[in-house]
Amino acid sequence: MSRKFLTPIDLGQQELQNARIQNLASAPGSPVAGLTYFDTALLAQYTYNGTAWVSLDASKLSGTIPNTALATNPLARANHTGTQTSSTISDLSSVVHAYTLDTFGAPAANVAWNSKKITGLAAPTASGDAATWDFVNSAVQSAAAGIASKPPVRIVAQTNLGLTGLAAIDGVTPIAGDRVLCVAQTTSSQNGVYNAASGAWARTTIDGSAPGEIESGSMWLATEGTSGAGTQWRVATVGAITVGTTGLSILQFGAASAYTNGNGLALAGSTFSVTPASGGGIAVSGSGVSVDSTVARMFAATIGDGSTTSFTVTHNFGTQDVLIQVKQTGSPYSVVECDMAATTTNTATIVFSTAPAASAYRCVVFG
Repeated sequence: MSRKFLTPIDLGQQELQNARIQNLASAPGSPVAGLTYFDTALLAQYTYNGTAWVSLDASKLSGTIPNTALATNPLARANHTGTQTSSTISDLSSVVHAYTLDTFGAPAANVAWNSKKITGLAAPTASGDAATWDFVNSAVQSAAAGIASKPPVRIVAQTNLGLTGLAAIDGVTPIAGDRVLCVAQTTSSQNGVYNAASGAWARTTIDGSAPGEIESGSMWLATEGTSGAGTQWRVATVGAITVGTTGLSILQFGAASAYTNGNGLALAGSTFSVTPASGGGIAVSGSGVSVDSTVARMFAATIGDGSTTSFTVTHNFGTQDVLIQVKQTGSPYSVVECDMAATTTNTATIVFSTAPAASAYRCVVFG
């Protein structure tokens, strides 16, 4: 069975010795440009130029062969395919520049703008439209307008309270002086922030001023509570507010972030850690995560000195069940093919037909 290669093979200017192209009595089906075969009936080598099979054999260009479709002259301009340099097309620039962007096909990948601006955009009107600077700036200012950040509260009460005593709220028992945000009072004018007390509660003030906490856009963060910890709340009531008289709507606009450890991770409080599987080849220490050398081992060495063609690398893995790879040490860092052998249980031999330059290649052994 023939071996298939799914990527091009670059021989790096090495000889293809004793090679023989495919022998066929007739042209193969479904050809692609560049496909070559030797016709055993016509005794000539043919190459498909994209539209027809052609031969560079002069005797086959004379028209004496029975299959005239194969006698196409590859030098005739009508038979040319592929690219043509732009300098040979007199009106290329004027024709291309006349096209507008909307006549081209949509991009199939991200488009880099090389740190340049897109100017002259219309204001966006629908989802997916590009946004202008004016639009974004206006949206940010509108979002920030009317928000008055206040000191955090310990607990947020999401049910009606009697506003007296130190009973537990949302799983937390307040102590005297704790700041409690009430958002669900039956009488909505009672909503707001209070200082908890063993007796009757009093509304809080900021810097001793009234109404203190309460104004349109006031915003609080709750720090504790079974359901309320980490949530954010905002006064949605607009217009003039008279504390104790105006009905207040205080709505949640943010939620606490919750973290869940995925596969291979452990979560303790706010700290994630890696949990390697036994024998999985991963080691974890205070300095980071690394390959466990007792399970998965790698050895690497730079080879090439400008005169030697055979190199022995010593990996000391104690086995010939290893994988060997050689790649360039410089751009484009391609993997190259050469003779490689697991010579002994502790060494591998790398052989080139031509001595590589100093430090030209990197040999990697896995085992």
